[in-house]
Amino acid sequence: EHWNQLKERGALAFEATYWSRTGSVLEMEVTFNYLRYDEKEYGCAILRDIGERKRAQAELHRSHTFLRQVIDTDPHLIFAKDREGRFAMANKAVADRYGTMVEDLIGKSDAEFNANSEEVERFRQSDLAVMNSAQDRFIPEERITDAEGKTRWLQTVKRPIFDDQGQVCMVLGAAPDITERKRVEEDLLRHAHELEALAAASAALR
Repeated sequence: EHWNQLKERGALAFEATYWSRTGSVLEMEVTFNYLRYDEKEYGCAILRDIGERKRAQAELHRSHTFLRQVIDTDPHLIFAKDREGRFAMANKAVADRYGTMVEDLIGKSDAEFNANSEEVERFRQSDLAVMNSAQDRFIPEERITDAEGKTRWLQTVKRPIFDDQGQVCMVLGAAPDITERKRVEEDLLRHAHELEALAAASAALR
């Protein structure tokens, strides 16, 4: 069956595991070619050791998994966007705010999850400002409308990401949610105004 497939296709390529004389395991990439010479048929196999590449891929996968766990456990919003405003990376906090999954954010823009066009345009302009200037930008307060239509407040730092040629290709953002802190500040300010009003009324009665 294998020989018939080889004759039909002309060549086969696959990965296989071999054991050497010493008992060590070899990860190999096999290219098997069908040849016909002097009225005889041959199968010519070329084997390439890909063990180092497989180990590097496994290590890269472990590193990626570890990094994903780290950024997904961070309660701050962490994201990277390209020049077209599409998410190249985002953590679970961003996905939660937009009521979706991380994998569904990748390759899409804020506009596909946020119905507030004013906010979306503001995000877009600040992203472009960072990429065009190649300078960090600190935004003390900015609003974001979540998946439930509620207003949340963020404190955002945006930084440029450079490619191998030294050109800015993306913007990296990190934004803690300061909604609760802002509510407390507003409550304190309201109480202060109420106390001032009571003091003024008390002074007038004297």
